[in-house]
Amino acid sequence: MKRLLKAGFHAPSAMTLKFALSLVLSCAFLPGLDAADYADVEARETDRRDARLDGVGTQIKKAVELRDAGRFKEAVEVCAAALQETQTLEWGNGPMAVDTRKNIRSLEADIRARWGQSLIMPARTLIHDAYSDAAKDTAVSSEKAKKAIELAREARSVSPTSREAAEQIIKMGEKLLNSNNYVEKSTLETLDPDNASRKEQIAVYLREAAIFYKSKQYAKARDVLERVLILDPYNEKAVYDLKKVYQRLYRIAELRRENDMLEHRSESEWKWNNSFLPRGDQLVDERGPQEAVHEGKAKMYEKLQSIVIPNVEFSDQSITTIVSALTKLSKMHDPEGKGIIIVYSPSDKDMQEVSLSFSNIPVGEIIRYLCQYTKLKYKVEDNAVRIASEGIDDMDTRYFKMRSDVYARLTGQKLTDNSRKSDKKTLQLGETSSTSKDDFFDDIAKGEKTENQVDAKASLEALKKYFEVRGIRFEPGAMISYDERTGRLTVKNTPDYLRAMENLLREIDIVTPLVLIEAKFLEINVTDLEELGFDWTMTRDNSNPKWMTGIANSETGKIPFDGAQMFETLVRHYGGSDTIGTTDSASNPAALINNLNIMPNFGPNGAYNVFLTVNAIDQSDRGETLSAPKLIVVSGMNATIEFAKQMYFPDSWNDPEVTTSNNTYLYTPPYPDFGDATSVGVTFSVTPYVSPNNHTIELTLTPKILDLVGWTEYQYDIIIGSTRSQRAAMKMPELAVREIDTRVKVYNGETIVLGGILEDSSSQLDDKFPFLGDVPLLGRLFATQAHRQSKRNLMIFVTTRIMNLDGVPVKTNADNGLFDFNR
Repeated sequence: MKRLLKAGFHAPSAMTLKFALSLVLSCAFLPGLDAADYADVEARETDRRDARLDGVGTQIKKAVELRDAGRFKEAVEVCAAALQETQTLEWGNGPMAVDTRKNIRSLEADIRARWGQSLIMPARTLIHDAYSDAAKDTAVSSEKAKKAIELAREARSVSPTSREAAEQIIKMGEKLLNSNNYVEKSTLETLDPDNASRKEQIAVYLREAAIFYKSKQYAKARDVLERVLILDPYNEKAVYDLKKVYQRLYRIAELRRENDMLEHRSESEWKWNNSFLPRGDQLVDERGPQEAVHEGKAKMYEKLQSIVIPNVEFSDQSITTIVSALTKLSKMHDPEGKGIIIVYSPSDKDMQEVSLSFSNIPVGEIIRYLCQYTKLKYKVEDNAVRIASEGIDDMDTRYFKMRSDVYARLTGQKLTDNSRKSDKKTLQLGETSSTSKDDFFDDIAKGEKTENQVDAKASLEALKKYFEVRGIRFEPGAMISYDERTGRLTVKNTPDYLRAMENLLREIDIVTPLVLIEAKFLEINVTDLEELGFDWTMTRDNSNPKWMTGIANSETGKIPFDGAQMFETLVRHYGGSDTIGTTDSASNPAALINNLNIMPNFGPNGAYNVFLTVNAIDQSDRGETLSAPKLIVVSGMNATIEFAKQMYFPDSWNDPEVTTSNNTYLYTPPYPDFGDATSVGVTFSVTPYVSPNNHTIELTLTPKILDLVGWTEYQYDIIIGSTRSQRAAMKMPELAVREIDTRVKVYNGETIVLGGILEDSSSQLDDKFPFLGDVPLLGRLFATQAHRQSKRNLMIFVTTRIMNLDGVPVKTNADNGLFDFNR
């Protein structure tokens, strides 16, 4: 294919220079060639260039076909290869080369533009769809956005003309990806993975709470709903249901509070007051002995009684062996592990053998039995117990409480006030009595009252003789004395005699018992009132339906209501001592339907009216009056407790006086004379007698209740002169007395009930219109029926207890359980 080259002036390029140089060299060798060879070389060169030009054209054509087929990447590659081909041709920069390259570049630009458009269009569609799917499924939306971004980035890289659109699509896609990522991270499933399981659990709890609420198990329902609020603090249904549960619980709590209040009130009213009993370690029997020893000896006495030997067996053993064994056994069974030191001083007479057998007995008792059996003596000291046949003072000193009246009774002599005031309060008999002569005569020299001392000495001699007669001997060294100020008897003697004296004093020092008497007066008043009545009234020229008499008004011709006298009163509105009704008066009606004008203004001139009044009441009244006196009295003494108010009532009335002077009458009305005050209330008088065995108490009871129930007025007329009379009135009180005078015997700590003071009154009213009230069914509209019943009952509960002087009951109350109703 032949192509014409256009000539023109242009700057030679390097390729052109090379071509020209080669042409010059070729021409230099041309003279050596013949004409035929030259022509052949030129033809071959021309064919080679034409072939290469045909290859570039083919590549351009192929690129156009690939572009039209949408294979833009291959088309661009072909264009690049064609452009590279033109670069390898030794065309230089001639017009043809420039146009060919320009055409190739234009074709490549067109291909890239179409390639970019082919990528931008689906990218736009995908980004649009991604935005549409963002609200439905963020995962699908994000996937489409990513694909759109990939297409846009590819379009931006392959097509400069589509770069702006691609940037916009990339920006929109990244924005959508960030939004979808935020939505996915802020979803409930992401933020709270346990939400679904928790909702299922909440649903189960709500259903369970509903079942508990329906079955009235409100506490369990509350617990379940509180679990729901722990899982979901803002659950509306749980909050609402919990509110209902708390309201139910509050109502139940109110009822429980009321019941507890009634229980505590009833308990405080009816439960007998029990004294607080001291603990066992606080109880001290004042009549028992008190050791006159210091702390060391007291601890030794305590150890002798606290160390208990489980089993002791001695058979034909010497005293030394037994004492040694007792020392080891005491150490073995002593909780402190120290034991008791027993010192035995044998003598020539103590060579006997002893057999002993004990079980569960204190060491002190074993030593006492051993010494009693072997005729030995023992002495308890601070750190040891000494045993010997001689040389030991086995006497102890103890203190006993003895009341002055017991002392006077045993000595047969009363203690005078002078003896109580004497300075010499203690006189000893026995060993120390012989050593007091100097002091005795010194007191005489000082001029003191020695007669009292002589009397006290004689009293102690009588006391000593009293005990000696009863087997308590006072060996040499023994001593007895009595301190009148403290009421303490000091005795020094052997342990056996001290023990006997303790038992004897317990028998003779008998305290007159005190009796605690608790009484409860319960008065119950019950009043039941029922009434249903229909009252029909027809009036003429009267706006008030009551029938009345009085002075009619001159202008209206009607009787004023305020100054009228009622002929007819209703049960509902009037009540008195002899009638049934409430305290409402007829002038202030309060009926259910009061004076309803059923037929107003009928008859001639509209002067007649028919009124209806309906009276209805259903009333129940209950009142309880409780009085609970409590007192302590010595057996055999009378005691009276009174809680009442003092009121003065007239005992009599003086006659009225009328005096005449110069046709002038002077009238003096009657006046009352008042006596002593009268106790209006409860008076409780009782005299208890305790039996010798302290098991039963005989009571003489005289309870009395005095009430003021009203006044009675007595009226009479006094004639003054011949035409004038004066009405005089006198009032006397109406007193209701309820009194019981009885003698009963009860066990200690038991309760008796005194009742039967019952007053029951019943009233019945049946008022109806004749004939109309007998009509079946309708007759009830023309009748009035009322019933009133009143009961008044007085019960007295009395509980007695024998008390010690310290206020502690002699015997605690036993729980007897429920009463045997089948007995």
